[in-house]
Amino acid sequence: MVPSQRDSARRAWIIWASLLALFLGALDALVMTAAMPTIIAELGGLHLYAWTYTSYFLARAVALPIFGKLADMHSTRGLFLSAIGLFLAASIAAGCSPSMEFLVIARIFQGIGGGGIFALVYVVLTDVSAPEQRARTISFASLVWGVSSLIGPTLGGFIVTWFSWRWIFFINIPLGLFSLYGIAAYFQEFREKTAGKKLDLLGALLLSGFILGLLILIMTGGRELRVFSLPYFLIGIVTLISGVWFYRVEVRAENPMLNFNYFKDPSYALG
Repeated sequence: MVPSQRDSARRAWIIWASLLALFLGALDALVMTAAMPTIIAELGGLHLYAWTYTSYFLARAVALPIFGKLADMHSTRGLFLSAIGLFLAASIAAGCSPSMEFLVIARIFQGIGGGGIFALVYVVLTDVSAPEQRARTISFASLVWGVSSLIGPTLGGFIVTWFSWRWIFFINIPLGLFSLYGIAAYFQEFREKTAGKKLDLLGALLLSGFILGLLILIMTGGRELRVFSLPYFLIGIVTLISGVWFYRVEVRAENPMLNFNYFKDPSYALG
């Protein structure tokens, strides 16, 4: 191969591996829809039904901005491999779950890995794409979301009918290993890192508290928690305090989790 052909082949491997990792994370919540009645029948724990989804989404939402910030400071390759590896390990644990409590905990770690994948896949796709091809490459990620939402419930029903509900998690293993290989073998760092700066731990903690509080209010209000109740009110107060405190910390932080100066750009703020 001439060098340009090698570069094209390497980029293709990276893009396919990244999109496959994204596909696994996007598919994971949807494929469970058809399997949950079978899982409940075998493991029990009907009261935890909603938490198999909620725990995944909460953990993913918190992990996503943290992994995104870490990618500015440390190796994107190492972080991406860690996120995929954690997602695979949690998938194995979920597939071997002896109880609903164990499954919910495994879903939390799946969510952390999924949040890392969702944050880093766009970094990787941006880094490996030429400027004129960047929008086209990133559009493939949107296609992956669409495909996963279409086939997720159907795939879940097929697996439960012909195999076992545990295979909705075990199917991640061969696909995830392919993604791991593609990133490990072909991805190289392109961007400069701010390794000398420290992670804004207080900002990360406050942002996590704000995201968790907001999502808990939305996802449990009217179901697990009555909207006009003391616990719901207290969570709302904590969420509000976390959000305001986060803003005050970030405008003074040396290496903020979220630089609010970006919002001075009208196009960024509108997006």
